Amino acid sequence: MKKTKLFISILFALILLVGIGIGIYFYLNRDTNPNDNSTNQSQNPTTSVSTSSGYVRSPYGAQFSINDAQDASFVVSYSHFDSPGVSTSLNSLNEVETKSDISGQGSQEVREANNISLVLDYFKNYFNNQNIIFMGDTNIQLGNQAKAFASLENTSYQMLFADNATYNTSFSTTFESFANPYDKFIYAIDNNQFSIAQSDSSYYDDIKSVVRPNFANGFAIDSYLTLPSQTMSNGASWIDYNNSFYSGEDENQLITNYLRYAVSDHLPVGFNLVYKNLINVDSSIRVGGWNALNFNLDTGDLAAFDFNQVAAKSTKSANDKRQLHAINLAKIIYNAKFDVIGLLEINKNQNETNLNYFLNYLNSLANNNNEIQYDAILSGNTPAINPNSSQVEEVMLIYNTKKLSILNSPSPAFYQTNDSSTSNMNVLFNNLKFIDFKYKEI
Repeated sequence: MKKTKLFISILFALILLVGIGIGIYFYLNRDTNPNDNSTNQSQNPTTSVSTSSGYVRSPYGAQFSINDAQDASFVVSYSHFDSPGVSTSLNSLNEVETKSDISGQGSQEVREANNISLVLDYFKNYFNNQNIIFMGDTNIQLGNQAKAFASLENTSYQMLFADNATYNTSFSTTFESFANPYDKFIYAIDNNQFSIAQSDSSYYDDIKSVVRPNFANGFAIDSYLTLPSQTMSNGASWIDYNNSFYSGEDENQLITNYLRYAVSDHLPVGFNLVYKNLINVDSSIRVGGWNALNFNLDTGDLAAFDFNQVAAKSTKSANDKRQLHAINLAKIIYNAKFDVIGLLEINKNQNETNLNYFLNYLNSLANNNNEIQYDAILSGNTPAINPNSSQVEEVMLIYNTKKLSILNSPSPAFYQTNDSSTSNMNVLFNNLKFIDFKYKEI
């Protein structure tokens, strides 16, 4: 009898331990998004998620149809990821990031990279389009691409550029030197509709003289090769202009400073998307992206800007600098013949009036070109829990209306906040579960 009671007691204890173990297992592997309901098909419902999964500058995109192709369309999306490394300041999500186990990277930009496949899945579903192109200034440093974008494995998404120094596109402080391959394209396309033109193809003959060498796919316009040429940016008297800013520095440093501050500290990148037109002949759309470096749209008449006169000034005004910046960007965009390009790091609170001044100048460059007429849209300020954060920016999408039409309205803002004074955030869709990045933080 005693043995039977002992056996029953031991059996009960084992069952209890198993029950506790199962409970712990399900707790540790629970759905951290209890409000999610993947069967809910309502338009743009909201789902609460932890702000630790958010983007400091939300991705923004639009869908375009190709004017001379039947039923050919694609989606472009752009985002400027969190700055590289760990910041001790509150970001736009009202958080302070920590280190990740990826060398040189903070937890925030790594989390953004790791979630990008889910973002692109969302855009695919939102637009009901399998042709998706993402470009970002990702701030993922050289050698870290595979780890940071590990979530792309076993998906249909591909990286356009390899992770090596050939594809470095952010400026170093050293003359004609580039530091990191921050600027990346990720894409998934229907191979029955589209292909990517290889860099040695005739599609790039018009820009061969100004691109970085040895790209296997796509290109980067080398800003050093656009000066002092008048064809792509304002070359005349550029050294005079710099001398009044950077007196005492050598000529090479003047060149680097001019490009870093009067053009951008990133190179524009792009590729040709090849398709069959209505008469079944191969044609292409040139897709690009560019961090435009604190771009402030100006209300001045850019066509009236006198470069030599400004260069001779001992002191340049803020308007002078903004207008010179805009002119250089416009000349490179036009002469590179982009059909659609997303500009990142547009300073917040821009408006349609400011945009039109830039567009008017950009289109004045194409006055004698019947194949180019640009239009553009602004994303509005990237939503933020902390709207006063310096990370709040806009995205500008510029597109050639001779080749492309917006098929429907641009995407909604990726995030919105109910109350900027709280840390609660709502996502504008129902069935996206963000991955909470698993690399250990130290």
